[in-house]
Amino acid sequence: MEEYTIIIALVQLLSAVVLFFIVNWIGSKSISIGYIQLSTSFTEDTYPAFNFLFKVIAPPVFLVLYSTFCQLLNADCLNTLCYLLVVYYWLFRALFIVITGKSRLENWSVYTIYSVCSIGISVGVYSLINNVEKILPDPRDLLNQLWLLIIIFLYNIFNNMVIGREKTIRRKESYISQQYRKFNKKYGRVVRDKCHNEFLEAVTFSIMIYENFNRPTIVRWVEYLRFWITRREHTLGIMQVKTPKYITDLESIELAIERIKKSVSKINSDSNVGSEFSCYTALDAITFEYNGGSANYDGETSDIFKYLITNYYKNAEVDCVRIIPQGENPSC
Repeated sequence: MEEYTIIIALVQLLSAVVLFFIVNWIGSKSISIGYIQLSTSFTEDTYPAFNFLFKVIAPPVFLVLYSTFCQLLNADCLNTLCYLLVVYYWLFRALFIVITGKSRLENWSVYTIYSVCSIGISVGVYSLINNVEKILPDPRDLLNQLWLLIIIFLYNIFNNMVIGREKTIRRKESYISQQYRKFNKKYGRVVRDKCHNEFLEAVTFSIMIYENFNRPTIVRWVEYLRFWITRREHTLGIMQVKTPKYITDLESIELAIERIKKSVSKINSDSNVGSEFSCYTALDAITFEYNGGSANYDGETSDIFKYLITNYYKNAEVDCVRIIPQGENPSC
């Protein structure tokens, strides 16, 4: 066996980071067929088979591709203890979740099961790779694979099951509550002074929590660095306000509230607003103006908003009517 050097470790660590972004990208394109991402939305954890297979099997599959690529480059030394690539992947994923403040949303028991299974399979794959001269298979070895049909059959049965979402909801509610308390303590006075309205406060914090979820502090640091380098217009601050100049998180909140108020004024000037108007349709109109109408954005902020007005802003419905009087008898 080749000696495991620092160079080999660094190559495998870099490959693990690449794997992390590849898995996230593929997963984001697979939401419609069941892939579950960390999210603030109270959705059911459906398609458990797809999620288990994708999250557990993807790293070992990548490991095979990595090993094959190294072999084709005549760099077999990089395959030394290559199963550690998958170990690095799961450690990096856990670190990323913690650093971005999403640890409350993660089901760590399931995470542990997934990572242990994935690493175990990778160790098995490594032992096979380590005992063959050529990784690429002979086409005849791929024939008569009856077990593949059995696995596909069992997969389809298991994938039609739906796992209860009670624990998922509790984790997400805990995350939203923790984020709200943190931001309210830090920015609450400014938000209240600018809004003077519980509906506007709830909308502001809903957007703030979701924007911070998508662009945590470490990512915003990168955005600030990119801004200083390019000197071009960027979305900056916790509220992700597009601006040609440097702004702090606090300034982004102030600018965001002004944008939200302008959206409310636009709603009030809309002659189509009628009796069916509600605080949720008002929220949809505001987030449409704020983010450009992304369905996922609207749905996520709506779920956060619902939790906030249920637990922290009991007068949001009344205040919604106060600033948008056209909506008679709105119902949240």
